[in-house]
Amino acid sequence: MNTAPTEGAISVRLKKGGKAYIQNNLSINNAGYGIHARTEYVGRDPKLVPSFLIQYNTSLFNWKHDPIASYGGNALALDKELTAAINQNVLGFGHFGGIYNKGANITLANNLFTGNLKYDYKEINGEMIVTDIVDEAERIDPSSAGNNTALLQISVGERWAKKYGERKELSREEIDASVSAANSGANQLRGMLGINLQGNSSSMDAEIFLPRLELDEAIPVGLSNWNGIGCATPRTE
Repeated sequence: MNTAPTEGAISVRLKKGGKAYIQNNLSINNAGYGIHARTEYVGRDPKLVPSFLIQYNTSLFNWKHDPIASYGGNALALDKELTAAINQNVLGFGHFGGIYNKGANITLANNLFTGNLKYDYKEINGEMIVTDIVDEAERIDPSSAGNNTALLQISVGERWAKKYGERKELSREEIDASVSAANSGANQLRGMLGINLQGNSSSMDAEIFLPRLELDEAIPVGLSNWNGIGCATPRTE
């Protein structure tokens, strides 16, 4: 929680032939990816492609890397050249989406998507909501089933929830439209030399971005699950 890594708040990287479990974790209020499955293998031998089992995790409130970034903001991201079984996870409230699949071959079963702003699943450049995933995605095994969306009661602290609700969403397009070049002596010289002009400062800003979540505000979320989907303690499977 409260992290801003360049990869994932939970990031696991496998070498050739590696196998990993990512299971029963709460990842909440981070910039970038809540969970990131990574690989160092670049070959073609299917016996050596790393494989992941990603199950019973709750990944919520994943922010872009900065207020106008075009990357990050996903509950789960997967590299290409790996396989993954993704089961019974809660993947929600992403600044962009639930899953960003960069080319992995996956199965997707009984996951719950909620509150994602742009998409539930992205595959390369294709963005889709949960009901369209199995029909439209090319990297998902046809046996995948049971994925759904619902309005969830998230038991995060009221103080933080109010602050999150007051945030302002910004886009790169809005920022660019609000900036104009200053008619300064320096810009006149830059114009003569064919160099890009320097803009004035934009009045648009995100006053609320990745507000700190206190531990006692987050723990109730990790102690909950939704009909067996998501993390919970203790778990014996």
